[in-house]
Amino acid sequence: MWSGSTNSDLMKQLNYESKKPFPKHSPHLNPDYEKTIETGLKVMAGNVIGLMSK
Repeated sequence: MWSGSTNSDLMKQLNYESKKPFPKHSPHLNPDYEKTIETGLKVMAGNVIGLMSK
């Protein structure tokens, strides 16, 4: 599973400037922690629930 972590407003700005966000494990990465963790938890919980319902 890959989880993006760049703030959507920053991503729009980078796209406008034809730039890319810093890669994961870069010392310059500035992730949107709250949104990334929240989304990751929802996805993982959904996966567990899906696996348990089979």
